[in-house]
Amino acid sequence: MLLGHVEPEVRDLWIREVIEAVVVGIDCLRVTLKVRRIRACRESLGDGPRSSSTPTPTPTPVPRCRYVPEVTHEPPGAAASEVERETLALQIEIKRHDGRHVLLHPNGQDLICKLDSLGRPEPSPHIVRAIGQAFALHGEVMKTGKPMEEVARALGMDPARGRQLHVLTHLSPAILKAALTGTLSPQVSLLDLRAAASELDWTLQASRLGMR
Repeated sequence: MLLGHVEPEVRDLWIREVIEAVVVGIDCLRVTLKVRRIRACRESLGDGPRSSSTPTPTPTPVPRCRYVPEVTHEPPGAAASEVERETLALQIEIKRHDGRHVLLHPNGQDLICKLDSLGRPEPSPHIVRAIGQAFALHGEVMKTGKPMEEVARALGMDPARGRQLHVLTHLSPAILKAALTGTLSPQVSLLDLRAAASELDWTLQASRLGMR
């Protein structure tokens, strides 16, 4: 059953129905599901094969986790109130990255792949903005021939910030494409990009960022 194939309102309703509890610990994320409600969801949404005349809804893009959690099954108890449950446990680390808190797998990879409305990877807004500012600054410097500090002030940018960002224009086309299309590793920060841009060799830039 794929909840991505139903309307967002129906999907969200069933998610609330099947989830009993979510516990975020220091090193583990646990989600407890009500098995009876999962079965009811399957029956309600018709989890069986579709006939050729039944149109297939367009899937709704949703964030996806790259890792498979550990699953623990808890059978129903003797009392009627004791329901059958399944608990999904995923090892995590919570760290601060580029001014925001991120949910990481112990190997350092981001657990959530953010998607846009079309289901494509979503780039980091502040990295996209920084690259845009860098090329806007570079373009004005080339067009006017004025000092970078003067152009930065005219663009409402602190000159020191302008010098820091301008180095991003030295990045390889492949790295820029990855940063602007959301395929760059979520572990790469703006500081990492600036450090990589100090290398003139594009192969060395990719190596510093863990790209092949």
